[in-house]
Amino acid sequence: MDVQTIPDLLRHARETHRKPNAFLVRRAGVWVPVSIETFASNVAGVSGWLRAQGVQRGDRVAILSESRYEWAVADVAIVSIGAISVPFYPTLPAGQIAPLVADSGVTGAFVSDSAQHEKLKLVESERAAGAAALRFVWNFDESGLPEVAAGAAAAETESPMVQGEDIATIIYTSGTTGVPKGVMLTHANIAAEVVIALTSWKLNPDDLYLSFLPLSHVLERCSGLYTMLYGGATIAYAESFDKLPRDLREVRPTVLIAVPRLYEKVIARAIETAEGAGRFTRGIFQNAYRVAVEVGRLKDEGKPVPPWTALERSIGRALVYGKIARGLGGRTRLRVSGGAPLNRDVALFYRGAGLPIHEGYGLTET
Repeated sequence: MDVQTIPDLLRHARETHRKPNAFLVRRAGVWVPVSIETFASNVAGVSGWLRAQGVQRGDRVAILSESRYEWAVADVAIVSIGAISVPFYPTLPAGQIAPLVADSGVTGAFVSDSAQHEKLKLVESERAAGAAALRFVWNFDESGLPEVAAGAAAAETESPMVQGEDIATIIYTSGTTGVPKGVMLTHANIAAEVVIALTSWKLNPDDLYLSFLPLSHVLERCSGLYTMLYGGATIAYAESFDKLPRDLREVRPTVLIAVPRLYEKVIARAIETAEGAGRFTRGIFQNAYRVAVEVGRLKDEGKPVPPWTALERSIGRALVYGKIARGLGGRTRLRVSGGAPLNRDVALFYRGAGLPIHEGYGLTET
């Protein structure tokens, strides 16, 4: 394995792919490309700024933000100087963030906007007497990305200090079965996951990935950020989950990692459209759905598809399955589902329709 740390992943991307559009960010209604060199420069600038704030190797820095380009920059910058990135879900209220702040001992934080900043102000106001205050809280919406003069040069020369066995991040479990626990993951753990993932996922520089799941979750962070970066795919950050249908149409990703609900909603929209188009169209859709599930089941069991079923599937492909594909942007070649179990019939339908979905297991502890 030629990479042992997250900075190694970035170096590989710069040296191997040299992409002028490593990222796409929607600004003022336009998808703006960001080159891998700009990303690396942003990371170096933030790394230098963090050092200027007194952040040292082993210090913990929180990220309380929705998924966005700045999230990725801050995360890679934190770990590039040997500090530890601690993401918090932006949907958490202040009362649930407070114990995580205390447990992790974060010394500073990046936040997306004033609403997230207010949560941390409330946490700070209620901290126990004598507890160390946060050194800084940086607001992306208000101030963009921080940087210092010559920060890039400093980050480049000092990044080899990071070792594979160093802790890169502390990610908190959901707490659905008890008190959230901070899971410590090393650089080598993450780097190995990326390399292993790409033995089964074949990414290429022409791939375009639409990121909309929370980067605070280990699946999106490892597979949707680090793996895409290392594999050379372009990463486009969706503006919001509410705007996802529009972003899918505009970006037209070739790679998609989603929760089961998205794949279910695409089918539900197709059913709703068929229902509204009359009995004949409804019948065509129902038969196409039945056939796809049956074909998926046969493929799952390693059995041949009978000629009549194959013919029905061809009709379904011409009249129905293409519309399902368009609901995912129109050109996805790799689809992953994670975060919850994928309903078996839904999985069989997509497989039978020629749109197989791979299961992604984002288990924090591993």
